[in-house]
Amino acid sequence: NSALYYFYLALYHVPLGFYKNLEVNDRFPPNMTVNKFKMILHDFIAPFYPIFKTLYKINFLHIDNNLMPEKIDLKANICTCFLSKEIDDKRFKITITQKGVSKIKSENIDIRLNKEN
Repeated sequence: NSALYYFYLALYHVPLGFYKNLEVNDRFPPNMTVNKFKMILHDFIAPFYPIFKTLYKINFLHIDNNLMPEKIDLKANICTCFLSKEIDDKRFKITITQKGVSKIKSENIDIRLNKEN
């Protein structure tokens, strides 16, 4: 998958304000994280019971200054479940500066996005 895809996953639903210890939970449509072959099975069974669920969670970790922030750290987690059992987990650490998103790093995916000055 491309860097743009991981950028989209990591920053799927980011609130515009900073609230310490805020946790935002949301869901992705399954077709965003599940491959096409598995989606064929899902499409037949989903009207009766959704077999794939992709959950999104983002946490605000740190802000350097509440009035004039120069750096905000976030943590995002994307969990894909099959019949309520976790089959995939993607974790991202995100740094936002005054100029925008400056870094996205993943612990379990070989990707690191840095914004050059």
